[in-house]
Amino acid sequence: MVLRCIVGIGEASYSTLAPTILTDLFSGNARTSILGFFYFAVPVGSGLGFVLGSVIANATHNWTWALRITPTLGVFCTLALIAFHKDPPRGRADVSLGFTGDCFVLGALAWFSVDYIQDAINARGYGDASKYPVALLFGISTCFAGLLGVVVGTALARALRVYITRIDAYICGAGLLMSAPFVFAGLVSPIYSFYLCLGFVFVGQFLICLNWALISDVTMSVVIPTRRATANAFQMLMSHALGDAISPFIIGLIADTQMTSNEVTSRYLGMQRALLMNVFVCIIAGFLFLCSSWFLESAKARVQFIVEASQVNQFDVRETEVEAESQPLLRSDDLGTVRTQSWHSFARTDLALT
Repeated sequence: MVLRCIVGIGEASYSTLAPTILTDLFSGNARTSILGFFYFAVPVGSGLGFVLGSVIANATHNWTWALRITPTLGVFCTLALIAFHKDPPRGRADVSLGFTGDCFVLGALAWFSVDYIQDAINARGYGDASKYPVALLFGISTCFAGLLGVVVGTALARALRVYITRIDAYICGAGLLMSAPFVFAGLVSPIYSFYLCLGFVFVGQFLICLNWALISDVTMSVVIPTRRATANAFQMLMSHALGDAISPFIIGLIADTQMTSNEVTSRYLGMQRALLMNVFVCIIAGFLFLCSSWFLESAKARVQFIVEASQVNQFDVRETEVEAESQPLLRSDDLGTVRTQSWHSFARTDLALT
């Protein structure tokens, strides 16, 4: 438990600071593309976790080896960061509730989906979940759905931002609203067909992942550069504490209250009723994203005004310093000449007055 807490501290640190650094290095559509590439790590990494974990556990006959191999990748990334990264000046290049619902749904699905699908297959009466590589196929589906979702969401935002300034919020909200029926279909279909369920889950995850890169881009665009790290930290804390951190507990608690026995059919129905909560969370989160579009444009304008005013003030101060440095200093032997010139000027003025 202590080691998991330490890992959580490290993950929270880089996930908070990395988007801020990327925001300072890039601006406009380039920033959207870079953040989209960065946020590939969330869905793609989750999918690869299912895939590699299953493969490594089957190859070594010991699940602990999956946890021993992945830290080496973190060591290489840390060494590369130390060697090549240079801290940029802040602002050089220059919706939290909706994202919380997004994390809630993804956290619950990632935690329970594999066991739920296996129980659904076994609940058929003639099914055997061991015949289906559920974890492997679910991981591949998650990986490609997340990859495609981030790419499509980023591309749509870049293409339509010229015509619709609030397009980021619209894409986030529309994606979650459209994902609700597919999440519902994915939850009720595994008892009939595993592959049909996998198709619905793929489409639902694709639509949910449309907003992963856009969320951070929106957050950075409505916060001044010197406060972006703090704002991102608060958003991450809120979205994960009330999202994927608490959703497994809530879903599990509801499922336990719905189970009448420990039979596979009872477990399947209890988990299904609990997971259906995610459908309503998708609808509420999508609605909150659409509501945020009402204030997005004015918030961006205020931040842009503050950033431009700060740059103008810095330029004026620097220009004054340069002018002061460029003026020659008076030497001691020039002081008498200046006094003589001033005396002659005063005398001429006095004669003219008389």
